[in-house]
Amino acid sequence: MRPQIVSAILLVFAASTTAYCQSSDSQVDLSALEHRGREYSNKRQWARAQSVYRTILEKRRQTLPALDPRLIGPLNDVIRVTCVDGKCADTVPLLNDLLAIRLKHSGPWHADVATTYALIAEANEKMHRYPEAVKNFNQAAKVRDRIYGKSASISVQTRMNVIRIALKNGDKATAKATLAECRALIRSGGKPQPELDRVLSYYASKI
Repeated sequence: MRPQIVSAILLVFAASTTAYCQSSDSQVDLSALEHRGREYSNKRQWARAQSVYRTILEKRRQTLPALDPRLIGPLNDVIRVTCVDGKCADTVPLLNDLLAIRLKHSGPWHADVATTYALIAEANEKMHRYPEAVKNFNQAAKVRDRIYGKSASISVQTRMNVIRIALKNGDKATAKATLAECRALIRSGGKPQPELDRVLSYYASKI
């Protein structure tokens, strides 16, 4: 074998080895960060946990496509520790990213998609963005209607959130219409829902 060919092979091998080592180092680094994030979470040190999990998310984003489902875990970690720290309002951009990934990979009629719409609604409610909160709760209800049926408890409960928000926003017309819809859905289900009825009666007293 000619010397120049041997040199070329060695250079390629050296480059491959370097890339492999860098990849291994990166995995070790992420594993260490994930371990640290869990430790902070277990100790309820939420600010530190948020910082670590955001670092992990950014590192993942540097190597993965924007809508890669492998980003769901890191996104969930940041959202979870941020919300536990009472800062759910800060998670709206991350929740929107999470929704985009789930819509692409799970489709529009999936339970996780409905949950994400509901989380976006709750975060917007905390920021007093009531129209946006109502829109997202309605989207969550639409998905849950398709999965569980309109008279299912989870579907009715999702609509009941709209009543609460409408009352906060001084929109008694929407609150009254949604309350009537929820009561009709419970009746159509043919199964008593005393807990839901109690909440609806409370809301009715506020309209």
